[in-house]
Amino acid sequence: MDENTCLMWLCSTQGIGAARAKALIKLFGSAKGVMSARPWAIEKLSGLPDAVKARLTHPDRRGEAKRLAEALHNMGGYFIPPDGFPPLLQHIGNPPAGLFVKGELPESGSLFVAMVGTRRASDYGREAAHKIAAALAKSGAVVVSGMARGIDSAAHRGALSEGGKTIAVLGCGLDVIYPPENSGLYGEITRSGAVVSEYPLGARPLGKNFPSRNRIIAGICHCVAVVEAGQKSGASITVDYALNYGREVFAVPGPIDAHQSKGTNALIKDGANMLTGHRDIISYLGIDRAAKIGHNLSCCGDEPHTASQASEAAPETYGLSDAETLILNCIGKTPISVDEVCERLGMPAHEALVSLTALELCGAVTGRPGGRFVRV
Repeated sequence: MDENTCLMWLCSTQGIGAARAKALIKLFGSAKGVMSARPWAIEKLSGLPDAVKARLTHPDRRGEAKRLAEALHNMGGYFIPPDGFPPLLQHIGNPPAGLFVKGELPESGSLFVAMVGTRRASDYGREAAHKIAAALAKSGAVVVSGMARGIDSAAHRGALSEGGKTIAVLGCGLDVIYPPENSGLYGEITRSGAVVSEYPLGARPLGKNFPSRNRIIAGICHCVAVVEAGQKSGASITVDYALNYGREVFAVPGPIDAHQSKGTNALIKDGANMLTGHRDIISYLGIDRAAKIGHNLSCCGDEPHTASQASEAAPETYGLSDAETLILNCIGKTPISVDEVCERLGMPAHEALVSLTALELCGAVTGRPGGRFVRV
């Protein structure tokens, strides 16, 4: 049985979350090693409940893994390990052990924007979310949210209205549509983007799942936009994760007497970027500038540049920032990870990731499996 199927089985085992899965893999060398472990080796582990040990040593665990893989395949889904995650998600402190996916994840060089907010959205909030998401999608950004009622649903629909890509991160299994009235939206998202979850098939939308789900929403994105949120809102959890991961936070201002805007107004007061339109995010992410850089790279002459010619040309001709120039000069034909770039240049991870994304968009570097990059 291949490693990916074993990892999917481990992530599907009741009582095994991301932390336990990683600890077991570290102990036994791989997910396949966990599945092949002798019962006595599992039973002697301290810290694992007896019920979990029983599941990990069940005589039919291989058959169970095959059935899980078949069920996932039959619903049009698949499972990806951490080295298949979008690069930003690979480098958070507590990434999932794996992801269940239905649809197609956008290319690694895409720019991801999280849009979150209250389930009890006002007409103002829903309209703002739809409008901003539509404009972001039209500009080429991927809109990420949680497919919940209110702001989340409006953001997904806004992106879809412009034929853009959007990702929904669920707090339940891929085969559990929540809320139920979003079944049509679920289908639209899987046809033009992806629905993802760290939870196995059949997992119910329990309240405890959603705070953990929010770390994926924040972790996968370059920035987080809170459209409308009360003083005590689940969106604040996403903001906390975003700040811990070094992501920029934006907030849409609202009426001072509106309950749904107390949280966003407070965020702005505390230093979040005011979001009054998609251009505020476009400017931060540098989407327009990246497009111009790409034009310069591909149209500097009648003939396309080779890699050696590109390396000899002055960086100024490409319009690169100082950070992008440093990173480009640091990358060669041997794949290099973000961590290695940061170590060599003494650069914060979030700054390196934003610069690498811009370089990938303009065709100067390309992503490789495992969150590594090479010069084109």
